[in-house]
Amino acid sequence: MPSRTIGGMVEADLFLSLAALFAIFLSCGSMAMTVFLDAYDLLTLGHALVIVLWIGCGYGCLAFAKVVWAKPTVSTACSLVSLVCSPIITKEGAFLGEFQTEAIKRVLLIALVGSVISNLVCFLVWPQSATTQFQTDLDRTLDSFSTLLDMLARTFLLDPDYAITSTELKRAIETHKSTFTTLRTSLSQAKYEVFDRRISGRTTIYDSVVAKMQHLAQGLTGMRAGCSLQFDILRARERGVVVEAGDDGLLDEIIVLERFKERVEPSLRQVVASSKRVLHALKAPANSMADDLEAPTSASEDLFRLQQELEQDLALFRREHSKAVKILYRSLPEKTFFGGDLESSLAQGETGGAPNENLFRIYHFCFNLEEWAGELLALVSIFIRLRATDEAMRQDLRQARARWGRIANVGSVLASISTGRQFDSTLTQKAEQLGRQFSRALQTPRSKHRSVFPEIIDGALSSHQVDAAELPILARVKLSLWHLAYHLRQPNLRFAIKTGAGAAILSAPAFIPSLRPLWLTWRGEWSVISYMVIAAPSLGQTNFLAFGRIAGTAFGAAVALACWTAFPENALVLPVLGALFSAPCFYVAVSRPHLAATSRFVLLTFNLTCLYAFNLREIDVPIGSIAFHRSAAVIFGVAWGLIVNSYVWPFEARRKLRSGLSEFFVNISHFYERIVRTYSSAGDLAEDATDFGETSPLLRSEAEDLFSSMELELQLTLIRVSALLSATRHEPRIKGPFPVAPYRDVLAACQSMLDSLTAIVRMTRRDAWLKVVRRDFVLPVNEQRREMVGNVILYLALLSSAVSAKTPLPPFLPPAKQARERLVAKLRDLEVVKRRLVRGGSESLLYYAYTTSMQDVIAQLDLLGAIFQRLFGIVGGTTVSDFDALFLAPSAASSQFHEDDSDSTSSHHLL
Repeated sequence: MPSRTIGGMVEADLFLSLAALFAIFLSCGSMAMTVFLDAYDLLTLGHALVIVLWIGCGYGCLAFAKVVWAKPTVSTACSLVSLVCSPIITKEGAFLGEFQTEAIKRVLLIALVGSVISNLVCFLVWPQSATTQFQTDLDRTLDSFSTLLDMLARTFLLDPDYAITSTELKRAIETHKSTFTTLRTSLSQAKYEVFDRRISGRTTIYDSVVAKMQHLAQGLTGMRAGCSLQFDILRARERGVVVEAGDDGLLDEIIVLERFKERVEPSLRQVVASSKRVLHALKAPANSMADDLEAPTSASEDLFRLQQELEQDLALFRREHSKAVKILYRSLPEKTFFGGDLESSLAQGETGGAPNENLFRIYHFCFNLEEWAGELLALVSIFIRLRATDEAMRQDLRQARARWGRIANVGSVLASISTGRQFDSTLTQKAEQLGRQFSRALQTPRSKHRSVFPEIIDGALSSHQVDAAELPILARVKLSLWHLAYHLRQPNLRFAIKTGAGAAILSAPAFIPSLRPLWLTWRGEWSVISYMVIAAPSLGQTNFLAFGRIAGTAFGAAVALACWTAFPENALVLPVLGALFSAPCFYVAVSRPHLAATSRFVLLTFNLTCLYAFNLREIDVPIGSIAFHRSAAVIFGVAWGLIVNSYVWPFEARRKLRSGLSEFFVNISHFYERIVRTYSSAGDLAEDATDFGETSPLLRSEAEDLFSSMELELQLTLIRVSALLSATRHEPRIKGPFPVAPYRDVLAACQSMLDSLTAIVRMTRRDAWLKVVRRDFVLPVNEQRREMVGNVILYLALLSSAVSAKTPLPPFLPPAKQARERLVAKLRDLEVVKRRLVRGGSESLLYYAYTTSMQDVIAQLDLLGAIFQRLFGIVGGTTVSDFDALFLAPSAASSQFHEDDSDSTSSHHLL
């Protein structure tokens, strides 16, 4: 099937070429072995070795490659190997003990013709460039940035002309996330288009662009968390609550917000407007081709001018919100009173009570906006380089056209070779670039992205494993056997072993003389091919593919039967009908990727049935018999695949889902501990600089790279777990449907928690943290901070154990919320807080923003704890209310019992 883009087709050709080589290896190897053993009258042994080695091990390697790379192009290549090898090994020389190269040539020629046709269609018939798709996705992502930024700013300012709910904002963020995911996919395919001037030699820069846009996306999520105060006010308005003194406690918040807006709103709107202009300028030039002679030549200059404007607006916003926060911090009491102006509040002096915590929720948004604008400026710098290169390329093309005329493109290539420009590679460099991309494509995801988190081996950290050097020889042998058994227990290897064994058993009748006629009559190789196609790591994926395979085969056979009956043996009409029938199949494959396999099954069955009927028309084989045998063979292979996947080392998506969540909780606790470790001291950076003589900026950059790698790995874990959650719908469950909705809430809470911790990383990397915040706010509250951090890590460990083992949770969860409140109370007692002293800018208030972010993290932990209590139950089979009632006075306990009588039944176990 032709790929959607040229880059995708090049990638598919790479894996199909490797698949063809592997198919030749399996086919020739199996034939050579049987020929060699037949010379010694050991043909039966040869058949057994073919089944075990060449089918079992060979197809097991295919299954392992499919699950390790987990790419559509790899899955298609593996299907090609089974399609080529199954008929050759089971029907040709491997059984007869003869080396029949004609069979291999014939099957490979068919595959080659199909591949050539696919490439010609992809390259010549309305070709679509992956680079163009990448630029389109880039523009869409920039548009979504602009839309979300405007929505968040208007929400923060409670714009009366703009009403939005938190649900609408959440929906917009989800839409943006889907767009951003598509961006990464299109870039990976665009890297193969080395002869496209827009991408050639720039893949590293575009990787930096996507990485910066990832940071921008995280910043938008942080700004959304900073709008929690506004969402409280909007929800109160939606409920029809009139905000007056004492109503929902919202009057104080509105007063704080209004006073802040008086000083900051103009500069904030200016920053947002400048950011939107920059985002528009970033995407507008991308619509022009790099060789468009009419394109403006001042794109880089315009970007540079907009960058300077944004820098000026950001500096103004930083000064204004810093000044406003400092004034309000000194003036506002712990509970804001109604009436009076700001000047009268200032006249009261700096000896009031503790600071108003609502102010720090507002500062949290401003901090994230400031960081977001800084990331945008860095992104603009990258685009300025790209635009300057485009202008230089257009200038070269103008000169080449003036000199070479109609052969200007050739002239531009010669000019680029002679000048050796940085981003325009020569032919040799393009070949090297494509070779590097091929080499990277062949690397497994695990080898490309080593985990930055400690590895857990059989329930213990790798650092806590037994040291083999301290053991005697016999103990070392036992330890080696244990390591071997541990690796054999890994899901990927188990899947490969059972898939290869299943293929060997299914192919065995082809080598048994009494069963071989049955195999040939019912086309047993189709069963093996169907079995390999539906083989998937999880049971849910296998069930989905099995249903699609059976339904697609039945539908394709029915359509083929109808077309043949209407136009029997018509060599003109049948190809036309096949072309018309393939159009909707291809459309489904392109527009509905999750149904691509089903559409291929439909088209494959239609073509096979009609072609076999046409080729066998002289011996008068009825098409109904062909369609029936085809369907029966497919159904048998699918049924065998379901049996193998269901009863041999079953890999259920819901179990792997819980395992993935457990891994996420462990890793995010390590992530949080690393954040605390970094900001708690003068810095590991300073210590490392002393030990190794390195400069602090270099070590700080290494720490930032480490945090970025951790954030990325945690995000990828959530994406993988989300895919497993989707697969649970296709798994049978006797005790009822899997609780998808609660687990969807769990994933949403995990995402919010990760976003909040990411915002904390941005806070703690500021210079003001080490210079001022640590001295004034971190060290004086070490005891309370230790309690809060310990409770958070304990909470995460408890959630990890509960979701992994499905054990009931205690009715009393770690008091992280109370620990944070004690930390805030201790902060209120600090002298620097009582005196309302802000040293330097408002950055010294970062620790308050940190405690606000921790409030969001702990709120998500409490939500997760409540969800898991509903899912897995509570120790003792009671409820939280019943447990709390045990510690109330008798009269209060009786009252509490009657109040909660309606909902005090024991938690029902969903899992």
